[in-house]
Amino acid sequence: MLNFYRTQLARRPLLTQCITTASLFIAGDGLAQHVFEKNEEPHDFARTARMGVYGGAIFAPIASTWFKFLSTNINLSTSLRTGVARMATDQIFFAPIGISIFFASTSAMEGKDPVEKVKTSLLPTYKMNCMLWPFAQLMNFTVVPMQHRLLFVNVVNLGWSGVLSSMSA
Repeated sequence: MLNFYRTQLARRPLLTQCITTASLFIAGDGLAQHVFEKNEEPHDFARTARMGVYGGAIFAPIASTWFKFLSTNINLSTSLRTGVARMATDQIFFAPIGISIFFASTSAMEGKDPVEKVKTSLLPTYKMNCMLWPFAQLMNFTVVPMQHRLLFVNVVNLGWSGVLSSMSA
């Protein structure tokens, strides 16, 4: 399975990342609905579909491009300094923008006001983001090879997308 993934990643990197990301966002929403929220109601398949669309069509292409940008443009004297600089740049610039895009996108897909959702959800979500992602991204930028960085984020996202999905509900 891992060899198949690596082959597909080498042949069609963006498509492979989009499919992988969509799949893991769908799984994260399933966890959100049935584990994090302990929801007694039936599974909300429309919500799961929105998470899959967001993950595969919006997040994956943006994050893939962002990781390439960081890798190309931030290279310091040591791998630790480079990792810290990339993580800080990611958390200062990408995190708040990415969270805003998430809430705007999922709200628009629901037919709700995206601006209002961003206004009410950005700050509390960014605060939660700062408890997890700086550490995860430091590991990502210092240990994980470039071609697997989005996959690493997607694995961490299994839990995080559950949090996001719960907050966007």
